[in-house]
Amino acid sequence: MRKKAISKELVLKDARNAPRLVEIQRKVREKTIAMLVAKRKAKKMTQSDIALITGIQRPNISRLESGNYNPTIDMLVRIADSMGLKVNITFSEK
Repeated sequence: MRKKAISKELVLKDARNAPRLVEIQRKVREKTIAMLVAKRKAKKMTQSDIALITGIQRPNISRLESGNYNPTIDMLVRIADSMGLKVNITFSEK
């Protein structure tokens, strides 16, 4: 398979699409947070329970759940594990 060269035009095109990508990122983050909150509540766990198990400070969990914190994959894995869950990330064609 031949590598595609990155051209100045491609870089400029990506820069123009940045607002669209920001919106996509926001939607993915909101969906992920909603899933975590729903799972936490279904397991009748509090933010304090998650903090105690993970070692992540409760205010950080609160900020995550309110959408004011952009979590790392490591953080998501730790929170999921504390609830007996695993994280699956998939990529698909647009």
